[in-house]
Amino acid sequence: MHPHAPPRFPLARAVFLASWRQTRGRTVLCIVGIALGVALGVAIDIINRAALAEFTRANRALGGSADIEIRTPRGASPPGGGFSEALYPQIARMPQVVTASPVIDAYARVAGQTAEDDPSVRILGIDPFRAARLQPALALGLVAADGGNGDGGGNDTLSLLQTDAIVLHPAAARAFALATGDTLTLQVGSATIALDVIGISAFAPDGGGVMDIAGAQWRLQRLGRLDRIDVQLQDGVDADDFLAAVSPMLPAGVHAATARQSDERAASASRAYRVNLNMLALIALFTGGFVIFSTQALAVVRRRTQFAVLRALGLERGKLVRLLLVEGALIGGLGAVCGVALGFAAAHFGLQIFGDAIVETAGGFARGAEPQARIAPLAAAGFAALGIAVAVFGSLVAALDAGSVRPAVALHAGAEQTMPRRAGAAPGLALLAAGVLAALMPAVQGLPWFGYAAIALILFGAIALLPQIAVRLFDIVPIPSRVEPQLALARLRNASGDAVVSLATLLISFSLIAAMAIMVASFRGSLGEWLAQALPADLYLHAGRGADTVWFDFAQQQRISALPGVAGADFLTVRNLALDPTQPTVALIARDIEPANAGSVIPLRSPALTPPKGATPVWISEAVADLYGHAPGDFIELPIAGRTQRFFVAGVWRDYARQHGAIVVARDVYSRLTGDTRANQAALWLAPGSAAEAVTTGLAEVLGGASFEIRTTAELRARSLALFDRTFTITYVLEAIAIAIGLFGVANGFSAAMLARRREFGVLRHLGMLRRQIIAMLGIESALLAALGAIAGIALGFVISLILIHVVNRQSFHWSMELHLPWLALTALAAALIAAATLTAVITARRAMSSDVINAVREDW
Repeated sequence: MHPHAPPRFPLARAVFLASWRQTRGRTVLCIVGIALGVALGVAIDIINRAALAEFTRANRALGGSADIEIRTPRGASPPGGGFSEALYPQIARMPQVVTASPVIDAYARVAGQTAEDDPSVRILGIDPFRAARLQPALALGLVAADGGNGDGGGNDTLSLLQTDAIVLHPAAARAFALATGDTLTLQVGSATIALDVIGISAFAPDGGGVMDIAGAQWRLQRLGRLDRIDVQLQDGVDADDFLAAVSPMLPAGVHAATARQSDERAASASRAYRVNLNMLALIALFTGGFVIFSTQALAVVRRRTQFAVLRALGLERGKLVRLLLVEGALIGGLGAVCGVALGFAAAHFGLQIFGDAIVETAGGFARGAEPQARIAPLAAAGFAALGIAVAVFGSLVAALDAGSVRPAVALHAGAEQTMPRRAGAAPGLALLAAGVLAALMPAVQGLPWFGYAAIALILFGAIALLPQIAVRLFDIVPIPSRVEPQLALARLRNASGDAVVSLATLLISFSLIAAMAIMVASFRGSLGEWLAQALPADLYLHAGRGADTVWFDFAQQQRISALPGVAGADFLTVRNLALDPTQPTVALIARDIEPANAGSVIPLRSPALTPPKGATPVWISEAVADLYGHAPGDFIELPIAGRTQRFFVAGVWRDYARQHGAIVVARDVYSRLTGDTRANQAALWLAPGSAAEAVTTGLAEVLGGASFEIRTTAELRARSLALFDRTFTITYVLEAIAIAIGLFGVANGFSAAMLARRREFGVLRHLGMLRRQIIAMLGIESALLAALGAIAGIALGFVISLILIHVVNRQSFHWSMELHLPWLALTALAAALIAAATLTAVITARRAMSSDVINAVREDW
């Protein structure tokens, strides 16, 4: 501290408070920028946690106090699904086991429901006496169930043992308008079965119902099969030791896991989606932080004379820097508090409105889900601290600049229009090189952390190179004849500090907008091309979403192929395989395919290989290749029908329908290995002149009135693209927020620059320029600046989009895509940005020129 300085400096606080009062609008915009970024992060975190908690709660409710879960994917080993019930007594008799509870776990289609009605219902078949040992609350809840009919009588345990008895969850009862005593009609194969609703209980599986296991096996045509065994271990038995002992007893494709491992596997299914949403929120926060940087940088320049006076009166350099950092921290703190509150409100309303869809995205069955918005204190504090840190960092450069200027220099007239000296190109080039290297790095634990780092490094590198780029580009612009554009161009050629800061704000916001637009357009365009190849037929027959009990047998397939108007039919059987118990399941697709014509059936990424003599070929999707490390020419082992089968990888194909992977095998091979000739999907080609309506009528007759989804290619394509657009709604929202934050930054920058240039405007007025000419000059200057920002933003956005497409998307979701540039959208966005920036500058200039700028020159004397 200076020996003559007072211990406190109230004058400095007064100056800062007065500055806040004078620039309330710009301060509020900075707070809004931080608040939006923090709110997005908090809302996404709350929604993700709520969805996973709901999914985990549902799974734990079904498993009760089980220590180990032995299960196979739904429909993994047909016919009948699941695994042989002969495994159950072997497990139950192990000395480490206290209780083993057998379970049927299937999704059945409710007859008469359409696809839009979400026709599937989860059916849990249990041994009530065994299950009561693991889940006492479930047994008591089923006994007490009365369906809300008012008699309160409930049921006895023997009621559930009836072959056709079922207890429904309240959500399922509401969805299908059922009450106790009603009949629930399910579709099994192409026939229907009727179940008696004997009660309604919240202890039934969410959105589903509970039956006795013998009735479920018989009525769902799963005699001799189980889907799961819940195991409770003796006290003192180590779960890992038991897993090691039981694993050799399990057939191929059946896995044992602890409850925690099952939860982690379920969470991993949506982890990439959740992390990418958080990264999008951080991008919005980063943009808000840059608004603070630009605002603080220009505000420091404008207040440079005030700071010089404070320094001359004894304020230390370090204290001035600290005051500016505290100012940034206060802005960040206010924004963080508002952001946490706004994020909680947004998450609460989002869960209320879209709770089912959110839980389904997290990997759970949606109906009846009631996710609750609860703030995780540490996570909320983390986002708030991040918002404050971003604000402080945004103020740091400006604070150091304010402390580095000598008071004697700053007191000279025009000091407020002098920005820090530009650095050379070396730092920017080094950042760009580091970004390129980061983009070439592999994923870390399945997530593209280096991809995110590459985007940040390239953004910072572009900002560092911006002054040099601006000078060189404006130097090649020819000098116009009129005085207004001459002066505007002269100022931009000198790359004046406030112009560079405003340009940087434009560059950041518009490059991120352009990158997201290019990525989404590329994904949507590639999806459209993939649909054109993946949907070559005229009509598609589908068992329905999530239905395990719907299929058409071989006789029905022959009758469908022989229908009048059907020129050809391709039948598919889709099942699930568990290649790795820690990963989500992979789809096995059995369809008519030959190695010679594989490329015409599925969208291969490269020419198919001819399998060696005696080898059986399969074709794996890009996700299987990435997740499990297989490539064309390798051999892969697949668990089919309880045995491990060895196949030759003949090619890799693109599949946008299944994020976690799919494997195509010839249908005759599949039938030979499993003995299963049923199908749950069909593609039909119509004969020339045949009407889809007539064929649909014939299908209804063949299927005996069973409910199947029948759609034309056009309907499936439109539905898929509509689903894509709904999925990417969040990116459109974030683009809108980025545009708003960018315009906030432009408005802030021009407003601060206008105030700092009042003396310049006064001199120009003294030299004979009219007020309208100065406003025109500023409009032209803004238009040129925005045009450069748009051009540079598109170029930078193109580079970032390549990282999003080929690094972030590929490492997150394992989908490749072709580059599609949305020129019309980018041009419209650029034009709107230039128009908005020009209009903002003109309005701000008119307001600044309304004061007596001529008298501002007298302040120099």
